[in-house]
Amino acid sequence: MEGQQPGNPGQPTSPEASPKKGGGKSVIAFIVVIILVALAWFAFGRGGSEDGNLEAGAALGVSADAAEVIAVVNGDEITKGEYDRRRTQTELIASQSGADLNDEEVAAAISTQAIDDLIAETLILQAATADGFSASDSDVEAEIAATETQLGGEEAFEAVLETQGFTRDSFFNTVREQLTIQQYLRSVVSIDSVTASDEEIEALYDSVAATDPENTPALEDVRPQVEAQVVANKTQALLLEYVSGLRTQASIEISL
Repeated sequence: MEGQQPGNPGQPTSPEASPKKGGGKSVIAFIVVIILVALAWFAFGRGGSEDGNLEAGAALGVSADAAEVIAVVNGDEITKGEYDRRRTQTELIASQSGADLNDEEVAAAISTQAIDDLIAETLILQAATADGFSASDSDVEAEIAATETQLGGEEAFEAVLETQGFTRDSFFNTVREQLTIQQYLRSVVSIDSVTASDEEIEALYDSVAATDPENTPALEDVRPQVEAQVVANKTQALLLEYVSGLRTQASIEISL
């Protein structure tokens, strides 16, 4: 039985949870940033050394008691270090979408988001492992190579690993987990078949435009982004439904 009910599993911080948007007809400002359970996992958001460089950890919002267990999911532990890293990354995304991090409700929602995402990730990985899913070495190596290129080469990549408290081996294992989760979800949830109708695109656009009509760009200028958001919302709903089913059957203890 769960020791706490921190809210809907994996539910993103809502753009209505007091966003503070700036003016100007900016396409970027118009787009609602959404956090998708298991589709936008942060490879650097979990793992790493819990007793590694404390100074580097502090810069990421990771406390000195990083090894403290703050949740147990079907016997698997989630540490405070994992939670601190995920919360810091969630804060970054929320701030980029215009949320006021000084707002108490927003801060509470971000904390809930962070622990719920970690619980959801743990549950999905457990289910994937039970069904025999595991990303191949070649897939993991390809993902790591792409990450290294994105970061600007081997030297920059190694610097980020060190800052985040990873070794090459621990990062390899973390990436394997993320890819395993993604591959498994595509086998149990019909996420690749999700589409957005014209009516759904227009409805989402109108709902957002109504909040700030003067600074909202024309639909034709942001249609691809709005369509992507509709697909993201529908995909998220499918994932939340699946994770909710896992949670009802799980033993979850939260001591945060």
